[in-house]
Amino acid sequence: MSTAAMEREEIELANKTAWDTLYGQTDELIWGSEPLEFVRTALMKVRAMLPNSPLLLDAATGEGRNLPILLDFSDQVVACDSSANALHKLQKRFPDSIQTRLCDLADTTFSNNCFDAILACDVIETLPNLSEVLYEFNRILKSGGILICNVPDMQDSIAGENMEQLGESEYLYKDRFFYRFQQKSDFIQFLYDEGFALFDTFTDTWIEEAHPEYRQDRHSHTSQIIIARKRHENEVI
Repeated sequence: MSTAAMEREEIELANKTAWDTLYGQTDELIWGSEPLEFVRTALMKVRAMLPNSPLLLDAATGEGRNLPILLDFSDQVVACDSSANALHKLQKRFPDSIQTRLCDLADTTFSNNCFDAILACDVIETLPNLSEVLYEFNRILKSGGILICNVPDMQDSIAGENMEQLGESEYLYKDRFFYRFQQKSDFIQFLYDEGFALFDTFTDTWIEEAHPEYRQDRHSHTSQIIIARKRHENEVI
């Protein structure tokens, strides 16, 4: 294994450990209980493309901030995360209405072609292994299935703030949380390389209150909201 690959694996492990530690540090909801409205907007855009009661995955769900919106759309919702501490907090909030799974996003162990849609909210920018995760999302989505995610670029208010730069647009926050800020066009190419086609995109800006044990000040976020679909076999675009 090359030195660069070893360093990337160390970053992935430190990043995963940092998130699990964060969720275990406080009983408070780090991200709050209010869902992000762009999730509802995106789901409304694809509602006609989904079956009745679609099987939805909230990928890297954290404390389940956006689950109320997903549950408005379906009674079949699965939430997964690599943090046992996050899922423990989530299960206390939603004891009966969802299924949960502890797993790595690059190796979820879900069956092939099982989900109608995946939500990855505030996830893409935290992944050192983005290509592997998109490959896995493609594997577990049904043909034509939907991926909804947000992608912040360097216009986001936190981009580079109190962060150590690792490489072009890549940073460590508090020496352990990985962040990548990228242009929409670069991410769309990532999607295409892993078998997706762009369906729609829009920009959203929202205000966040301080996050316990994580970010102390009120701040804003700006992201490109990306809606993509898994390409059909032999589809040419």
